[in-house]
Amino acid sequence: RSSDLDRNRPSKEFLDAHPRYECFIQTYGAPEEGEFKEQQPFALKNQLLSLKIVCPKKLNPKTLEKKLPDSMTIQKVKGLLCRLLKVPGSELKLSYESTKMAGIEIELENDFKTLQFYGVESGDSIVVRW
Repeated sequence: RSSDLDRNRPSKEFLDAHPRYECFIQTYGAPEEGEFKEQQPFALKNQLLSLKIVCPKKLNPKTLEKKLPDSMTIQKVKGLLCRLLKVPGSELKLSYESTKMAGIEIELENDFKTLQFYGVESGDSIVVRW
């Protein structure tokens, strides 16, 4: 624990520049490790999932790579896939395979739920059938 104290003990220059620091530490406690980490900006690119789109029933199945926001609804994913694959949206059946649970497909049956609701993460595969 002495290493924690050494690490949390500010230099004389710091204390000269911030004379009330020790008073704040006694009142509120030392800053936690997470407070030192730089926050990621709340930007769309930080919320995008890198997903593989797989169509196993196509004659020549090829995998597409798409970056989608985790807040995207299944209905909007189907709309995107309709345009990409030129298939009517009403016929699409979506599921996903997680990299954490290989071989298990989870059906994305509720069009109004988001990818985040189903626990879809970057690197997972969206399986498209019609």
